[in-house]
Amino acid sequence: MKNNFQSIPENPERRRSIMILMPDSLEQLKSQPGGSELILNPQVCLLDFTNHQSSDLLHKLKNSGLFNANAVLIQSPYNPSDYAELTDSRYKFAEAKCIHFATLCGLLGARKLNIEQMELKTTDGSIKLEGNLDMKISAKVGTEAEQRSWNLMRQKINIQQEYAKAKPVLDQAQAYLQKHQWLSDPHMNSLIALRQEGISLKTHKFSLDLTTEHRKNLKILFSLGIPQYLTSIQGCLETVKKENYDFSLKIHVEFWN
Repeated sequence: MKNNFQSIPENPERRRSIMILMPDSLEQLKSQPGGSELILNPQVCLLDFTNHQSSDLLHKLKNSGLFNANAVLIQSPYNPSDYAELTDSRYKFAEAKCIHFATLCGLLGARKLNIEQMELKTTDGSIKLEGNLDMKISAKVGTEAEQRSWNLMRQKINIQQEYAKAKPVLDQAQAYLQKHQWLSDPHMNSLIALRQEGISLKTHKFSLDLTTEHRKNLKILFSLGIPQYLTSIQGCLETVKKENYDFSLKIHVEFWN
């Protein structure tokens, strides 16, 4: 097994997740059940906390407070050089998606954006909680994990936006969509297509899934067999699996024309 654990690959596909381990933990991987699978996984980067090569991305992780021993980092679906700690990633990337969505609406000539409702669903699509963002879930509603996830998410995405009057700038909107890897999003593509055809819009209602893109990177981590001696990483993964909910928003957007 040729891996010195000292550098972060330039290819984003080789670092969909980054695990930062101490040298003795990395050495044990070579002889532990499941260790070879982790070392050879083409989408997981294992990094030595004490001995590593400098890079722009490494500096960014350190400056962001993310470079810590036994940390499990997951790549943003919208920018391959952005990362979050696994336990916080669902909320951080949902916030990023809302910010990108608000920016795109501005580029498409929006006048006002308002979040009407949020839904928390299980991975099979069953709605467990729903309501407006002013609704803080009490101990009488939902499970403890559902309450925690709901309240964390509502703190991240409570955005209300009003825009100055402006015409749509479709080339910029398309470029922004591509830059942040949203080309597969059907809602934004359909809205851009309507604007390209010269169709005026007064209002538009969206159902925005906050967690679709994030789930793709989570699946990589959930498929791994983590050796038993890496107890903190196992615990982190188990916590995220227990709170593996999907979130969506119902959004009302008004346009200038």
